[in-house]
Amino acid sequence: MKSLSLKEKAINYRKRGYSYSMISGKLGLAKGTLSYWLQEVPYKPNKEVIKRIGLARMKSAQFKHNQKIVNIATMRKLAKRELGKLTKRDLWLLGVGLYLGDGNKSSGESVRVINSDPEIIKVAMGWFREICGLKNKNFTPSVHLYPDINMKRL
Repeated sequence: MKSLSLKEKAINYRKRGYSYSMISGKLGLAKGTLSYWLQEVPYKPNKEVIKRIGLARMKSAQFKHNQKIVNIATMRKLAKRELGKLTKRDLWLLGVGLYLGDGNKSSGESVRVINSDPEIIKVAMGWFREICGLKNKNFTPSVHLYPDINMKRL
């Protein structure tokens, strides 16, 4: 019985849906050689290749996410160092911007700042205390929960 040549084995792997990387790993051939040999062979990835591609995408997404987290932390440190301590004027401007963005502007006796980020609420309360002169008795915190919120995840 005649044994298959490397080229014939590569063609068989390709016809069964294997990628150049996988064939290269199995046969020890350069991808450039495979590209030349297999350029006419139709390619439809098999389940193993699709699973591997999915895993690679997941790893890539996780890597990018981790990079983003590191970059955000770095930028926060740089911004904190560059800004230094907030002055009263800085807080005044920040509070006005926050109120314009997240404040309730309807008529009435109450003023509201609505946001899901507790840090934003802390800044708003600091603004109300230090700039507007409000006391703790003037605050009425409330939490709005939607019926579809999964309480176990909170």
